[in-house]
Amino acid sequence: GSVGALAVMTVFAVLIGQVFHSIPEIPALNGIKVDEYIAVGAFLYFGLKLLRDSYLIQETDGSGIDEELEEAKQEVSKTSEAKSSLALMGQAFSLVFAAEIGDRSFLATIALSTAFSPFAVAAGAISGHALATAIAVMSGAYLAKYLSEK
Repeated sequence: GSVGALAVMTVFAVLIGQVFHSIPEIPALNGIKVDEYIAVGAFLYFGLKLLRDSYLIQETDGSGIDEELEEAKQEVSKTSEAKSSLALMGQAFSLVFAAEIGDRSFLATIALSTAFSPFAVAAGAISGHALATAIAVMSGAYLAKYLSEK
């Protein structure tokens, strides 16, 4: 489910990058394509947003963490019920897709696909996501032996 969501997100990002890449050059920009300005603007915006968010987290009292913990406990209790593999894959797909769409890797994939082969970018990004997911799943399975879900 997770790898599928990340693969769909990657293909979506590559397609967006190709749309930006197809925008014709504007003479007033001195030969710099519009997609390069969009990529720089997106990275600048999200970089500053990330810095701002991390600064604001340091100033809070941590009460948001308690709310997230309660949400996680509720999600674990729902997931603990017997579900089919297909239902679990669907849940993982939807959660990962919603969480990852628009993140830094999404933007990086858009930017890379404007400059390089879309097939190579998609293959590399999907491989990287699959490897990261495999590491996370194996680490989670290992930790589950020693830690309680609750």
